[in-house]
Amino acid sequence: MGPLYFDIGKNFIERLLPIAAYIFMWPALVPGRHMELPIGNVLLKRSLLLDLKRFH
Repeated sequence: MGPLYFDIGKNFIERLLPIAAYIFMWPALVPGRHMELPIGNVLLKRSLLLDLKRFH
């Protein structure tokens, strides 16, 4: 993350870290399942249609 700090700036990194903390708390993604994924005060409600096997 060191190069990002110098390329993008301290302000961006400070805003990115709390968002990343929420994403790390998400449950495992399951294709075809309706998911509620919190990010701060927002709750993303989505059905995942992609096939995760393609990315392994």
